[in-house]
Amino acid sequence: MENQRTVADILKAIQQLGSITAAAKHLYVSQPYVSRIINQTEKDLNVQLIDRSAKPLKLTFAGSTYLTGLEKISSQQLLLIQTMEEISQSKSGNISISMSSHLNQPEITNLFANFVQRYPHFHLEVHEAPSVEAEKIVRDNQADLYIGPKSSRQSNFSYRIYRQLGFSIVMPNDYLPAVSKQTTADLLKQLQNYPYIAIDTAMVTGELVSAYQKQLRRTTLPVLTMNNPQLIIQLVNSGTGWSIVPNSYLKDKRLNIQIKPIPINELEYTFIMAHRDSKENTPEMNALLKISQQVYGIDPKTQLKLHD
Repeated sequence: MENQRTVADILKAIQQLGSITAAAKHLYVSQPYVSRIINQTEKDLNVQLIDRSAKPLKLTFAGSTYLTGLEKISSQQLLLIQTMEEISQSKSGNISISMSSHLNQPEITNLFANFVQRYPHFHLEVHEAPSVEAEKIVRDNQADLYIGPKSSRQSNFSYRIYRQLGFSIVMPNDYLPAVSKQTTADLLKQLQNYPYIAIDTAMVTGELVSAYQKQLRRTTLPVLTMNNPQLIIQLVNSGTGWSIVPNSYLKDKRLNIQIKPIPINELEYTFIMAHRDSKENTPEMNALLKISQQVYGIDPKTQLKLHD
C-alpha cells in the first residue's frame, strides 16, 4: 500500500477540488500518478474510495472514513515525534519508583506533590510493594529508584540517607507496669508470656526486628504476622498483643498503650533513596533528588552518596 500520508493528501485534495486532475496539479504530481495510487489503494482495501459518477468527484463513505482515520494517525505520529523530541531535550520524561508499602511519612506526600507541580512534563510512576520486594524490583532493573528502609543485605545500590529512625516496644497498658526503667532485653523476656504481633520479614523493618530479637535470644513465636505497622499498632491499642514497630508510626496521641523506645544503638533503620550502582542519574532522577533534599531539609553539599 502506498504511503499513508500520500494517500491522505490525495483524498483530501480530491475532496476539496472535486477532480483528480485538479488534485494532481495542486500536489505538483501527474494525473496518472494520482489515479494509480487511488486504484491501488482501493484494490488493497477492497473498497471504492472515490464516487466517479459524481460531478464534481466526491469521496464515498468508505473514502471519507479512511481519510479521517489517516488524519488521526498522522496527528498521533506528529504528537509522538514531538514527545520524543522533548524527551531527548530533557523537557519530558519518565521516572519509575519502587517504594516500600505502608510508609508513614508526610514528607513522601510533599515530595510527590512538589515534584508534579515543579516538573509537570515528567511522568512519575510509583509502585508500592513490601520493601524487600521493592528493593528487588530496582535491583532487577524494573524501576529507576527505590525509596524505603535499607536492608542489611548487599544490594549493589548507590544511595543517599534521608533519616536514621528508631523502634519502640508497644504493649497494652495492662500488660506490665512501670516498663520505662527496664532494659529492653529484660522487658522482652517478660513479654514472651504475652501474645506477640510481628512485622512480616517481607518488610525490611520486619527483617531488622527479627534479627534484633535473635541477637538477644528473645525470639517469640507470633500469633499474627502483618505487613502494615499502622494496623499492628491498632491491634496493640485494642489489647490484642504487643509488638516492636518503627517510631514513625507512633505519632497518634490518641493511642492508649505503653511505649518503650529501644535505644538507637541497639536497633534502628536507615531511610534511603537508591538506584543500581550501574545506573547513571537521568535528568528526571536529578530533579526528584533536588526536590527530596528540599522536602527533607537536607543540604546537598553534606548529603553523601554511598554504596553497599
